[in-house]
Amino acid sequence: MKGLKNILLTAIFLVMNIKLIAQPQSLALIPYPNTVTYQSGFFKYSNTNQIFIYYQDLKLNQVIKNFVNNAFIHHGIKLKTSSIKKSNVIVFVRDSIIKNPEGYQLEVTPKIIKVTYNHINGAFYATQTLMQLLKPF
Repeated sequence: MKGLKNILLTAIFLVMNIKLIAQPQSLALIPYPNTVTYQSGFFKYSNTNQIFIYYQDLKLNQVIKNFVNNAFIHHGIKLKTSSIKKSNVIVFVRDSIIKNPEGYQLEVTPKIIKVTYNHINGAFYATQTLMQLLKPF
């Protein structure tokens, strides 16, 4: 009976591990996004990255300032704002299609991170997610 129990436990363990291996790498984000679509490539943070803001707003400027300060303090990355949209940039775009005041959408490609939000709270939470995605140095 003990032998059968050990075989059964081993089989369950193997099935669980195979299931975990088959899943794409999970993001360690709190809160976890409603939807994640994985694509090839990655955006590389560096001291040459810039932040471009389509819609200037005092509250948004404060959120961006806090993000820039935290990126430097916690990760050693010096981000700067820019009035010219270039590649290798983080872009903030306000869009009324996002109805939830805390909602936002991140689109990450090797050349750009596009943050779409409607309310300042959404922009804030987007920067918190971006901070979580940064790898510590």
